[in-house]
Amino acid sequence: MSHKSRRETGLEMIKAVYAGDVEVPEKGLAFIDVMLEQLFAELWTRETLSMRDKRILLLGICLLYTSPS
Repeated sequence: MSHKSRRETGLEMIKAVYAGDVEVPEKGLAFIDVMLEQLFAELWTRETLSMRDKRILLLGICLLYTSPS
């Protein structure tokens, strides 16, 4: 997978995950580039879990780190 296609795949997946509600900055910010090319192009496209299950897992993680100890 080429560098360009990984970014495009990541952009498509972030739009699918967040239903188009997230505005992605232009290329050049290192964190955003890695997030798109690794997290969204590699992890979120895996078929191990359904999109629904990935979202539920993400919600659980968010709740874990935002709930009082």
